[in-house]
Amino acid sequence: QGAMALLELDVDATTALIAGYPDVTLAVYASPRQTVVAGPVEQVDTVVSEVTARERLARRIEVDVASHHPTVDPILPELRRALADLTPRPPAIPIFTTTRDQSHSDTTSYDAEHWAANLRNPVRFSDAVAAAAAQHTTFIEVSPHPVLTYAIADTVSAEQHRCVGTLQRDADDTVTFHMSLCTVD
Repeated sequence: QGAMALLELDVDATTALIAGYPDVTLAVYASPRQTVVAGPVEQVDTVVSEVTARERLARRIEVDVASHHPTVDPILPELRRALADLTPRPPAIPIFTTTRDQSHSDTTSYDAEHWAANLRNPVRFSDAVAAAAAQHTTFIEVSPHPVLTYAIADTVSAEQHRCVGTLQRDADDTVTFHMSLCTVD
């Protein structure tokens, strides 16, 4: 249900653009120059057309459901019930959550409510990356295809930070992983 699209627009430009589409929301704060919107298919496609007409990157993201949007509201009670018996413990390593801004200390409890908010609320990816960059210099994207390395690199200082992926789609996993490993000191 619904659609999502990556836009080569900052938050302010995206907010201004989608103001004319009341059912489209800002779903992901990806980087200082990229956002993701979610909403009804027709409206998202129109937004993509408008951004493309500005000669900016705009493309649909293949999803089954427009997450981080009211589309998921009907399933949230069931998700909360399914996760109600979680007994989260404090993390053993620092976590920079994307479910809220980073302006206060991390008192997140990774309970059912956290995961429901994680599915429903906007992803504040660039905020979490910026907070992590204040303490760390190397970012390693562990995924089958490093789609977030651009957003990370766009958020942090290239002179002070490094961002590498672990794998590449349609490439030999062992070779690609070892090549990435060689780039990290």
